[in-house]
Amino acid sequence: MEQRTKGIVFQTIKYKDRQWVIRIFTEKFGLKSFLVRSGGGLKNNLTPLFQPFIIVDFSAVSKDQRGLWQLKDLRMAIPFVSIPFDPIKASVVLFLNEIVHKTIADDYENEALYHFLEHSLQFLDHKERVGNFHLWFLMQLTRYYGFFPLRINPSDGYFDLAQGITASLRPAHPHYLQGDWKEIWEKFAESSVSDADAIKLTGEGRHYLLDLILLYFRLHLDEMREIKSLEVLRQMYSS
Repeated sequence: MEQRTKGIVFQTIKYKDRQWVIRIFTEKFGLKSFLVRSGGGLKNNLTPLFQPFIIVDFSAVSKDQRGLWQLKDLRMAIPFVSIPFDPIKASVVLFLNEIVHKTIADDYENEALYHFLEHSLQFLDHKERVGNFHLWFLMQLTRYYGFFPLRINPSDGYFDLAQGITASLRPAHPHYLQGDWKEIWEKFAESSVSDADAIKLTGEGRHYLLDLILLYFRLHLDEMREIKSLEVLRQMYSS
């Protein structure tokens, strides 16, 4: 059965001559691997459609014996106007793509998560200031992964990273926040994407908060692996 859907490209791997396996988080079917062949109605130059986090539109055909779905009539669904040409935005996209790709399992379906990704990418593409976007994105991503930070009591003096909640007593382990960093953490959890860049951070503070968020992910996701694009992102924000 053939169905049309939108999707967000996660990864592309050369399979055989003029064939690729492309992993796409789709609106209708979740994360799937598709076999793409040049020709057959596809444009000869598919490179622009294979970039991380590109939003595409295509027809999907039921999977073959190798577990690969057939992909037909691949096209750009929402062209980006600035991300491909802005080095900082491009590095942010590369980094966030790697995080999401490494933390979503095959066949995982979540239409709300798909729309969050799509809308966030469109916002980034049209936004001028992007200094805090990646921090806001990762914090909000935890909503869909099931460990969004919970503020139990406004008077609680600590945030327990391991438990994902505020606490009135100092946790017995070292993974907690208090004082200014607890306040900043809560601001990012509660802010909208349009307000995130109003949160004041130095360059060093931005790096530190990113380390805290990545630690938070590792504490709650066993499958969280090394993020190779992290150093590239740091260099871009330090230049």
